[in-house]
Amino acid sequence: MSTSVMFCAAYRISSGSDFFMARRPVVTREEKLAAFDFLFCHLAGGLSPASRQLPEGGESAELDAIHGRMPHLCGQHPAYLAMDMELLAGDGLRHADAHWLVPTIAATMAPSPALLVHLRELKDRGFRLALEVQADTPELQAMLPLIDVVRIDLKGRDAKQLPALVRACAGKGRMLLAEHVDTRVQFEVARKLGFAQFQGYFFAQPQPGAAMAPSQIALTEMIRLVNGDADIGELEHCVKTDVTLGLHLLRLVNSAAAGSRRIDSIRQALMVMGRQKLAQCLQVLLYAQSAGRTDSALTLQALNRGRLLERVALHVYPGNLSMADTAFTVGIMSLMDALFGMPMVDLLQQMPVVEEVAEALLERKGFFGRLLQLAQHTEWTEKGDTMLVPLLDFFRLSCGELYLMQLDAFEWSITALQRMR
Repeated sequence: MSTSVMFCAAYRISSGSDFFMARRPVVTREEKLAAFDFLFCHLAGGLSPASRQLPEGGESAELDAIHGRMPHLCGQHPAYLAMDMELLAGDGLRHADAHWLVPTIAATMAPSPALLVHLRELKDRGFRLALEVQADTPELQAMLPLIDVVRIDLKGRDAKQLPALVRACAGKGRMLLAEHVDTRVQFEVARKLGFAQFQGYFFAQPQPGAAMAPSQIALTEMIRLVNGDADIGELEHCVKTDVTLGLHLLRLVNSAAAGSRRIDSIRQALMVMGRQKLAQCLQVLLYAQSAGRTDSALTLQALNRGRLLERVALHVYPGNLSMADTAFTVGIMSLMDALFGMPMVDLLQQMPVVEEVAEALLERKGFFGRLLQLAQHTEWTEKGDTMLVPLLDFFRLSCGELYLMQLDAFEWSITALQRMR
């Protein structure tokens, strides 16, 4: 039997489980970060020995991720988390913080008297409650008075059915969240119907017509100069043409070089960090210089990818900082086609990269291409996905090790995003 991805309720993780986590951004109508969906994904069907072992303490690490580490994993944003009856009725939520956690009730859970009692208790403790909705039923209407967020999955749904379902779910103070919004067309349709939050991959799709800001044009020129071994004088001249950009760059450089002495010039940055690290800071800054991107899901996703790829590369090649730096670059650059609304092949003509990076970005081939595949499968995996296990085997990575690397990447990306503001 092949191994595939299954979703499981939070806290249903045992020390022998093969699981990883997906953190999916939820955005507002203006595409600003609003919340996160946390999904625990179980690899059903068995793993090869290289991918089977969960590190000791994996279960407690999972609990920490939900409670004590929540501010570091989410910043100021709440987290939607799927619940089952056993969890709602048990002690799992005793220490949960209503500020961070939004319990999500599956559409398949019948509104039994016991369930309604538990939901009222959570409401009394200040929790906001979310409900997955498939259709307008008497069971739905029985639960709606207790619900703050109605989640409607757009995947495979006839758009003509949406208006009636939206009317059935609407209510004073009740928010609508659209799931599986994977295209701009779906986003616009849902927005016109009154949905306030959106979960899906549409934000990472290239949007035709996007234009580079003047500061981004200057940044791409700087990246070209850094990668092309340009003279330091040329780099300094490029920065001096945009004083604000220079200040943003030095702030980011000092953040990335935490622990070193303060960096006050591009010349000093090159001496302390080297060209590759400086180029990475410039790539990160490209996202921040796009209007509104410092709070966008796209920026966060790029930061998260860069960090995760860097960690996996160091796992495979311990101590090889060059491989780690290249992996980070691949992760950061992998969403620039969406950032600028143009094909990746055209972007790489403006920002030339080494062959192995281009191969990863354009064709998902080679070592770095497989790293990128791994990141994409953990971000937007679907039930029944069978591609993750071969990738874990290739990198000699257990699910437990991947999970801990994900936690690190989630925390690092939130911190990096906050420093960019």
